[in-house]
Parts: sequence; C-alpha cells; structure tokens
Amino acid sequence: MNHVITYSLILNILSKHKFGISFNQLAKKLKGRVSRLSLKDCLEELKKRGLITIRGDPTHKQRKIYRVEKSVLIISEMLETISFETKLSPSNITAFLSKLIRHYIELKDEIRKDDLLKSYAKQMVLSKVSNLLDVLLLTSQEAGL
Repeated sequence: MNHVITYSLILNILSKHKFGISFNQLAKKLKGRVSRLSLKDCLEELKKRGLITIRGDPTHKQRKIYRVEKSVLIISEMLETISFETKLSPSNITAFLSKLIRHYIELKDEIRKDDLLKSYAKQMVLSKVSNLLDVLLLTSQEAGL
C-alpha cells in the first residue's frame, strides 16, 4: 500500500476517535491493510511530525493511547461535514464540488504545515469525489443510460 494512503488511512481512523485509541484497537481496524510493524513505524513518523500525540493509559501500565492533533481534526471535521444528499442535478453537483473545493482552499494554512496533512486532505477530497462518481454511475445504470 502506498505510504501516503497508509498515513491517510491511519489519520482517518484516529480522527474518528477524538479521545484516542489503543495500538491494538487501531491494528484491529487496519487488519489486512497495514501490518503491525508498518503501523508502529507510521505512528512514530506521525508523532515526529506533530500530527498525533501518544500518552499512557491511566488504567493500564503498558497501553498507549494514540490521538490526532487539532490540525488533523480541523481538516477531518471540515471535510466530513460536506455530503451529497440532494437530488442529482447539474446545479447540485456543481454546488457540491464548489463547496468541497472551497473548504479545501480554506484549509490552506493548516495543510501547508506538513506534506502528510496536505496528502490527507487531498485523500479526503478525492474520496468525496469518488463517492459522487459512484452515485452518478449507479443512478445512470438505474435509469438505463
């Protein structure tokens, strides 16, 4: 798996756990996609870049809790709020894409801080566009186009 995609996948999962997640829980969610050794290396790199924090679990001496930093949460929350739920029409599609691009541009100060943050934001935008294309394809198939 591409390293950029791996980092994005890890950040995406971590961003859904605002209070943090243990290594084993994270590894379980990534099973079959990222090895435990690669996950360990990626988490160390993310910590070194200041994108995550690692703290001890007060209920368990050996367990560590991994949590994303505010910059990652800002990107995640801003782009996650954009969804395409309205009727498919050229104007709705244009509005959706325009909003997505506008939000990405608004994040410029955050994503300029680090190439991984920039890649993470790009992956989120590409995922949204990919989902829209899937909906368009499905809708056109149902309509017999």
